[in-house]
Amino acid sequence: MTTQKELEAALKTLNDTSTRKYNIDYANGGVRLVAEEQGTGVSDISYRMPKSQLYAVIISTQNYKSAEKHQPR
Repeated sequence: MTTQKELEAALKTLNDTSTRKYNIDYANGGVRLVAEEQGTGVSDISYRMPKSQLYAVIISTQNYKSAEKHQPR
């Protein structure tokens, strides 16, 4: 089972490697990934899901960004 501490650590890593600021919205027994938008609030990145699934989404996003950064253009 994924803990809130693991989820927050994965989010910190994502934010440290991104130009956008991401956050986790907790409500109704689930979580979702949101992006903070300057002047307009937040935009939903994922739908509401269990913490373990969101953890996988964040790790997958990190892996994608890392692979994209290392591919020649």
